[in-house]
Amino acid sequence: MKLTLLTLAAAIGLSAAAQAANLDTLLNNSVQLTTEVGGQTIVSKLMYNADGTITGANGSAGTWEVKGNELCTTLTRAQNGDGFTACSPLAAAEGTKVGDTWAFSPSGAVTLNGELVAGR
Repeated sequence: MKLTLLTLAAAIGLSAAAQAANLDTLLNNSVQLTTEVGGQTIVSKLMYNADGTITGANGSAGTWEVKGNELCTTLTRAQNGDGFTACSPLAAAEGTKVGDTWAFSPSGAVTLNGELVAGR
């Protein structure tokens, strides 16, 4: 499977579950993902939108939704290849603030490093 770094896409309205969650900080800023591929650092900036879409650099796109106690992100169009779906605890997303960092491995083969950065 080809390693990918994905980016996600306007503001119509949140679902009832998303309205119940406090995701303002996530929706008003950007997620920066960084990974190493073949000795090269790849950086991608994603914006989570209130309508459940994600947009990003280089035409990357996807969706997000609240599923129970999780925030799930699906990247369908990637900067460098295939997409992925990853879910994380909703409480972590609700408490996220600018400057927070985290790491995850959606494919199990590569680690993506995330950071919430100020601005869209």
